[in-house]
Amino acid sequence: MIERLREAGTLDNCLAVCDVSGSMGYFSVGPSQKLSENGYIKPIFPALSLTLVLATLAKPPFNNVFISFSAPPKIETILPHANIADTVCGMELDCLANNTDFNAVFMKLLLPLAKKHNLKRDDMVKRLFVFSDMQFDEARQADGQESWETNHESIVRAFDEAGYDMPEIVYWNLAGRASAAKPITKDTPGVSIVSGFSGNLLKLFMDKEEEEWIDVDEKGNTVVKKVEKLRMTPLDIMRKALSKKSYAGLKVLD
Repeated sequence: MIERLREAGTLDNCLAVCDVSGSMGYFSVGPSQKLSENGYIKPIFPALSLTLVLATLAKPPFNNVFISFSAPPKIETILPHANIADTVCGMELDCLANNTDFNAVFMKLLLPLAKKHNLKRDDMVKRLFVFSDMQFDEARQADGQESWETNHESIVRAFDEAGYDMPEIVYWNLAGRASAAKPITKDTPGVSIVSGFSGNLLKLFMDKEEEEWIDVDEKGNTVVKKVEKLRMTPLDIMRKALSKKSYAGLKVLD
């Protein structure tokens, strides 16, 4: 499966944010462990699995690492040659938490680390995949009045003031609850939301080689320029998913 996904493109500068808080269920190794209860698959299983897939597909220096939803969040390392059972048990223990403070991932982890190590703008994480049941803290200030939109804008402003682009965010809902948090609208730039357990959904976010075009300056010198990519929106991702050839024969009846 990993090799087939690699054929679809690349995942550069991507990191997983893995939620293993109490609402996700619990993982343990043994004959008594159940994948599901009454037909409901515990979100922790696809969360750990998709995190492993992403960590394997990502290119250095973002391969074999992920961000924990611990308090505070941390960058955790996955040992590539370790036993799979030991790996997932270690992942659960490393990021076990009672709550999931999403705001801290940006304001207390990524941005301070980038400043501390004088990270170049081009080397900043470009996209975060948030594997969760969408029951995380709404990252509000102590007075509880700050909305999702206002909070997102404050993070964007903080990154911009530090000289960085805000990473794109993929909210991956692994619970499918109608009551799950929906922190975005269909046209919110730089974010998206998907649901389901299939690693094939990663193909929607895999980048092909960047398109280039040749320009000639006033002195006759050729200059190679890269086409600037537009920041995705939830509607863009939905259209991309529905544009596959396998759906070509379907008709919409209203």
